[in-house]
Amino acid sequence: MASSMIPITGLWKSKTKDGKAYLSGPFGGARILIFPNDYKEAAHHPDYQMYVAQSLKKDEQKGEKKDEEMPPVEDEDLPF
Repeated sequence: MASSMIPITGLWKSKTKDGKAYLSGPFGGARILIFPNDYKEAAHHPDYQMYVAQSLKKDEQKGEKKDEEMPPVEDEDLPF
């Protein structure tokens, strides 16, 4: 990795209930989710879409889950 690059967060590969692969990880007080763009129709359209979702519920945060314990995202949690 180039010395000018600054790591932001780690991402974990997961699958939705219907088997769609995605990446997710913590980002401040939220979570980021990155999905392949299944609606790409032209070269100028993005290959991936990134979403921001609410972090874990406050009662779950008390246990302060570590990054490697990030739970998978359920389909119902997705913003689309």
